[in-house]
Amino acid sequence: MNELTRPPIDVRFEGLSAPVDSRFAGMTFPAYRHFLDFEPVRRHPQAPNTPLVMPVALGAFVTGEPVALALAEIREGQTSNAEMLSLFVVPAYRRRGLGTALLNSMGAFLSRMGVEKAMGVYMTGQPGQEAVERVLEKAGWSKPEIRQLTLRCTLEEARRLDWYGKYALEEGYSVFPWKDLTETDREALKESQRVTGWIKPDLEPWKHDAEGFEPVSSLGIRLHGELVGWIINHALDERVVRFTCSFIRRDLGRRGKIVPVYTESIRRLSESTGFVEATFTVPIRHRGMSNFVLRRSAPFLSFSFLGETRGTTKILTR
Repeated sequence: MNELTRPPIDVRFEGLSAPVDSRFAGMTFPAYRHFLDFEPVRRHPQAPNTPLVMPVALGAFVTGEPVALALAEIREGQTSNAEMLSLFVVPAYRRRGLGTALLNSMGAFLSRMGVEKAMGVYMTGQPGQEAVERVLEKAGWSKPEIRQLTLRCTLEEARRLDWYGKYALEEGYSVFPWKDLTETDREALKESQRVTGWIKPDLEPWKHDAEGFEPVSSLGIRLHGELVGWIINHALDERVVRFTCSFIRRDLGRRGKIVPVYTESIRRLSESTGFVEATFTVPIRHRGMSNFVLRRSAPFLSFSFLGETRGTTKILTR
């Protein structure tokens, strides 16, 4: 029997609450399985300063058996918005319209809770990407837009990049561990930003180090004693570090002054920690860094992953 001649599915959608059938745990990413306790929680428990969210889940059942799961979160204090985290259909029931029906039902479920807008983010280059995009289109979500680039490689590969170790810090520049930044420095930096706005708002360091950071490889950059840039990283697990936020004053960035600081950060990770992989995330709107990833890094990696984070939305109606 081919996909087009399968009989209709007699499916039931149900909002879930604890305790749930243990089979649902296998229908979302491991990082989100703690959401199925349905208690206010942080998306990443290791980030204590991030907002609490309330998990919302809709399950699909066929003859009483769980066959699909939609999982979302509503952030504390932002109850008019929700973010879809995962959508999964067991293989035996795929390509039968169940994913689209589940996503539509989740939209209606969220709307009844007072949610006005749903958002979703996914990564390209993953199995099932085409299916996800097909379901989003059928369910009336907006055309996905590129949000950021993600490059992943081993630290050994990173040390073979053509720019690694080839550029030295010039006279007047110095680097220091970000953990040694003083409160006086931090307050002076905030005041400087308030007056001049020289830092791109999404790269303000206090937006990225408030929830902690990887202390060995996160570095500050000074020029003649003045703080002009930083690289702030985060441990995703015991093996992987994410290069989350990098910035150097605009007039210096055009001259590649941050490149030797990347070398130093990678060197410290390789020689002084147990991490073996690195992930670099770059918002697509930062063209200089995006081009650096696409032209100076990705083409020189043999065993790497380069993907796009894409975002999509849907306005919900009651």
